[in-house]
Amino acid sequence: MQTEELKVAVLGHKIRVVIRPGQGPDVRTVVIVNGIATRLDTLDGLVDKMDPSLEIIRFDPPGIGGSWSWGIPYGIPAVAAGVVAILDKLGRRDPVDVVGYSWGGVVAQQIALQSPRRVRRLVLLSSNTGVMSVPGSMQSMAMMMNPLMAQISHTDDKAIGDIYGGLARQRAEDVRQLLKADLESHAQGLMLQLLAAMTWTTLPMVRFIYQPTMILAGTDDPMVPMLNARMLADQIPAGRLYTHEGGHLEALLDPDRFGPMISKFLTAKRPGVPD
Repeated sequence: MQTEELKVAVLGHKIRVVIRPGQGPDVRTVVIVNGIATRLDTLDGLVDKMDPSLEIIRFDPPGIGGSWSWGIPYGIPAVAAGVVAILDKLGRRDPVDVVGYSWGGVVAQQIALQSPRRVRRLVLLSSNTGVMSVPGSMQSMAMMMNPLMAQISHTDDKAIGDIYGGLARQRAEDVRQLLKADLESHAQGLMLQLLAAMTWTTLPMVRFIYQPTMILAGTDDPMVPMLNARMLADQIPAGRLYTHEGGHLEALLDPDRFGPMISKFLTAKRPGVPD
């Protein structure tokens, strides 16, 4: 499906935005917020498998991919405000659905907290609450903190499996191809994203998220352990936990399964249980 790419000015800096138009009479807008140091392009496979009635808006975080760096430290609330600003610039003022992947899940929670009338439903993929969450494995955390170590780790098949779990244990080359462009650059953008995550938590506030929320988590995710998803499901009143036996990148490595699953939750008249 054809997409539109543009640059949107947020806080004086250009953010790369890609829009996949929705089809049919009942189009709903979905914003996807991606993870640490990853371009919006890593979501291509997942987006292609999502319901065609969904208009999908993605963006590169500041300092990542085609987005300018903000140049100074920023917080998760600033990113959440930036997402709302993008929607305003695009003329999307009705409530939207927000899908947050990993780091993007913390941003998605914050959007629902500080701009609740702008959010209809939430999907949190392999995510946590930021600070005060259950940390991942030492290897995963060390890889995120050091771009050079990340590049070295991704040359070793076993290391890739140990970092991400799930399908990554058998498909290391697919992971390398998926993340190749991200591993070669974005050091400043990565550090600013990490700083934002390390200085913010939604944990005391998630109980105030009232939107229907799908919480998708893998039992083999070394980066974001399952206990984080259980905490979110316990705290969000309308949150429902959906588990799978995969790892951190499962939705990207198996879009044929996860695209329709997420779409079913977002397009249902009343959120139900995916197949």
